[in-house]
Amino acid sequence: DTSMARRMDTLTIGYKAFIQFVPDSVAQALGYTANGKWSVHPLGRIEKGKETYLLGVAKQGDKKLTAFILYFNEQQKFADWQQLLDNTGKDGYKQSLTVNKEPTFTQVREKKISSSETAFTRNSFAVLTQNGFSLIMQETNEDKARAATIVNPIDTLPQTYSLSGDYTKEGKFLLSLRDGANENDYRLFYYFEKNADCKGEIKGNIKLVSPKKAVYQKSGDPCVIEFSFAGSEVKVKEQGNCGNYRGIKCQINDTYRKKKSSVGNKGNSGSTRKKS
Repeated sequence: DTSMARRMDTLTIGYKAFIQFVPDSVAQALGYTANGKWSVHPLGRIEKGKETYLLGVAKQGDKKLTAFILYFNEQQKFADWQQLLDNTGKDGYKQSLTVNKEPTFTQVREKKISSSETAFTRNSFAVLTQNGFSLIMQETNEDKARAATIVNPIDTLPQTYSLSGDYTKEGKFLLSLRDGANENDYRLFYYFEKNADCKGEIKGNIKLVSPKKAVYQKSGDPCVIEFSFAGSEVKVKEQGNCGNYRGIKCQINDTYRKKKSSVGNKGNSGSTRKKS
């Protein structure tokens, strides 16, 4: 992290300039506000055909750094972003990042647990469709429980809105909603794994179309998903063709129950950093 700080360009991207190109929700997630303590700085740019990746750092003082990548599709429209490194936690892990020519972005977390053993986890993210990033590989030598855990990239974002929280059911499923730009907008991370032929992952935003109904839909994407809320449950139903996000032998049609939020996470409106 300190080497990143030394190499970081002294140029600062102003808040008004930043939100001209990316949604307010991204700035919120980075803790970046017009009058806040965080600042954003560019680190690099990757061109792949007509697609563009912009690497940057959100910084508070000289010690707190969060590295991120912004993805702009072939139409040069913002499509997604991914947090890459975060040194704000104190869990004893050293973090590093590698980027190959694809590009694939690989986070590495390591911690010495004995004189002869180092615990590690590697998460690799890449853009598979123009909708944004997917977790394409995970390697770990840590305990089985952790290895089986779904990596939730929006885990520690604020969840103060009425529908924000984590919705689950038995098995390897997670539907995570976090506060978006306003109370009709929610950030979404949805992972489901019924079997080897029926699993997938969707990231983005959903919009409320009524007090208890929301829709996931992106311009140019045939995938449309309806979310119907009733009490502590949400029914998720595929309305359009979401074949890019799931196996060909299944459709998205499930019901999930909301988990009780811990006090610490529920109140995390001032800290919007993702768990590494």
